[in-house]
Formats: sequence, structure tokens, C-alpha cells
Amino acid sequence: MADPNIAILLQHRAVLFGLLAALMLGALIMPAWRVLALALGLVSTSSFVLIALWVGSYNTEIGRVVAVDVVVSVVLAAGLLAAMVSGRSGA
Repeated sequence: MADPNIAILLQHRAVLFGLLAALMLGALIMPAWRVLALALGLVSTSSFVLIALWVGSYNTEIGRVVAVDVVVSVVLAAGLLAAMVSGRSGA
């Protein structure tokens, strides 16, 4: 990568994804973390989609990420809703 500024931003984003992944893995065994993990995952994926749509003029590769993030956002939203409903029912 020619631009060190882009490398810094991308590596920092990778660290944040790693932290989010660790939280989500922890939520597999710690049910109390599930709503937080799903909510943060939803914020992460949906914010990327919204930013990409707002900025526009993105390339095909970013378009693929947007499409995947739309699907992942729907799945995370469904999981979040299920976790919140099951938490209210005492399950």
C-alpha cells in the first residue's frame, strides 16, 4: 500500500473488528453480553452501509461489502430482536 495514512486507518479498523469479534465470541458463552454484542455488530455493519450510501461513488469491491453488510445487518437485527424478546420472557 503506497499511502501510509490509509494503512494506519485500515489497521486500526482491523483492531476494532478484532475487538468486536472477541466480544461476539464471548457472548456465545456469556448470555449477558449477547444484546451488547449484537447491538454493536449492528451499529458497525449498518453504519458502513449508511456511510457508503451517503458518500456514494464507491467501486465494485466496496459495493460487494455494502451488499454483504446489508444482509449481515438484517441477520444481526433479527438476532438482537430475538435476544431482547427471550431476555424479557425470562428464558
